[in-house]
Amino acid sequence: MKIFKCIDPEDLIKDYFSRGSKCPQTYDEYLNSDLFILGHCTSSTLLDSILMYGLLPDEKKEREYDDGVASDKESVYLSTIIDRYYFKRAVNKFAGEGILIVVKVCKANLYPDEAVMLLNNATKDLDLELYKSISSGQCKHKGPIPISHFEGIYNSVGDLIWKKNH
Repeated sequence: MKIFKCIDPEDLIKDYFSRGSKCPQTYDEYLNSDLFILGHCTSSTLLDSILMYGLLPDEKKEREYDDGVASDKESVYLSTIIDRYYFKRAVNKFAGEGILIVVKVCKANLYPDEAVMLLNNATKDLDLELYKSISSGQCKHKGPIPISHFEGIYNSVGDLIWKKNH
């Protein structure tokens, strides 16, 4: 199984204004990857619950209020890049500190983000749409993401605050 590492926690310590990490450079690179290392930015206020239950879908549809696009209440939204905007949004909503949860997930459980599809004149080719979504910096994972899929949890300056026991 080939793993594509979009999120690299080391990018948190680099002097980026807002974005870091990488996306597949070509459609073939995307097609040849089975697993993706992605991130979910949230607030440290939610950490105890996340460590107990994993990452759960946004059943309250709170994203809809942030960007006007209906949220999928059955999915967890993931980032393929480090965008500090997501830290700010989580801290504004829940207080605490921004944290990055790095996950390894199967491509078969990933779907394109609605906002990206809306902007890109979506086709019926799900692989192409997911590639465009990942290349735009975001996608979603259908269903919860259990803690067994977590690679590590970092604060917004790159300090490791939780690591998976292999």
